This record gives sequence, structure tokens and C-alpha cells, in this order.
Amino acid sequence: MMKKMTTLLLALFGILVTGNAAATCWTPVPQASKISFDISQAGAPLQGTFSDYSGQICIDTGGSSAESIQVQIQMASVDTQLPELDEALRGADFFAVAHWPQATFKSDSISALGQGRYQVQGRLTLRDVTRSITVPFTL
Repeated sequence: MMKKMTTLLLALFGILVTGNAAATCWTPVPQASKISFDISQAGAPLQGTFSDYSGQICIDTGGSSAESIQVQIQMASVDTQLPELDEALRGADFFAVAHWPQATFKSDSISALGQGRYQVQGRLTLRDVTRSITVPFTL
């Protein structure tokens, strides 16, 4: 199960956010951005999203050390378009939302990759376990 969870954690934060690139900091709006993930279920690729989240994104195109990303995700908002799988993901074998309703991510560093693409390294806390992960995202 830990291998499945680690794979899911790494896929969890395929973040795509939109906003004004000139802004230093802003709050993502779920209707204009998304947090998505890709997993394999029984050997078949599967995509999902989280619709309830909040956070703050601070990107300085000048490369300042003041850059940061913080995200809080309500894990019950998982949506794979497969209701039975969504219920399983909310259950005790995966996210256990009854005990740990929220996942958090806090960045340690952000690297620009060019053409609005970035890579963020940080700490993801899910089910009261914190792991360092690297996540690509587009701004």
C-alpha cells in the first residue's frame, strides 16, 4: 500500500494554476485553476482532480528567494469521474478523510524551467505523514 500511496502522492500535485504573471502573490481560484493527478488503476491510466482547496502562490520572475507555494486540499473533494473509486479513495485504505480531512503542501524551493513551466520542491503532508516531493506545474 505504501508504494501505491507514494505513487499517488507524487502524482497528486500536478498543479496547473492560472493568474496574472506580473503579480507577486495570489490565491488560486478553483474555477480558474486545478489540482490534478494521474494514477494507474488495475493497469489503466486514470486522471482525477481536487475541487476544494486553498493556498497562496508567490512567484517572482526575478528569481527572489521570497518565492513560495502553500496549498491546503480538502481530500473529500477528490473526483475521478468514477464514484466508486472516489469513495474508495476517501476511505481508510487511502486518504482516510474521516481522520485526516486535509493534505498540505509547503514549498522549499521553486525553479523556473522556461515558457511558464516550473518545478517546486517541498513537503507534502498526507495522513499525518510528511514527505519531500518534487512537482512540475504550469503558470
